[in-house]
Amino acid sequence: MKIRNNTPVLIGAVVLFVLIAAAGIYAFTTHSGPGPGPVVPGQNGSPPPGNTLPASIKTFTVQGRNFTMQGDNLSRVEVWAVSGGKDQLLGVARLTTSGAGGMNDTWTLAIPGGTRGATQVYARGYDKAGNAAAKIDLPANFLGSL
Repeated sequence: MKIRNNTPVLIGAVVLFVLIAAAGIYAFTTHSGPGPGPVVPGQNGSPPPGNTLPASIKTFTVQGRNFTMQGDNLSRVEVWAVSGGKDQLLGVARLTTSGAGGMNDTWTLAIPGGTRGATQVYARGYDKAGNAAAKIDLPANFLGSL
């Protein structure tokens, strides 16, 4: 009885197995996507615990003699006017209504004198770390009421 040396076949099979496994791992890690998306507030009526949604300003309006902004996860909101091509800080809004988990907060600033003639008014919001994170323009239809 003759014994055959199958070492080259065995080595070839191991190399082939390693290549297939490596290709599968590469394909899984690069094409599987980032995973499930963030929990969206309002799906269950409240923000998720440990809210990590980005800071945002959702609305910017004039109510009476106040600028009013509504936003999420903001630590500070400034109101700026552009007049003669220069930006001028009108003031820092104060938090007047705080929503659950930093969601749906309302910020207000009394409209100061000297806003007439502004070609643009905008609010800039800052996240909890103090970084500029959101900007929204006052709709043009409100400029005439200043």
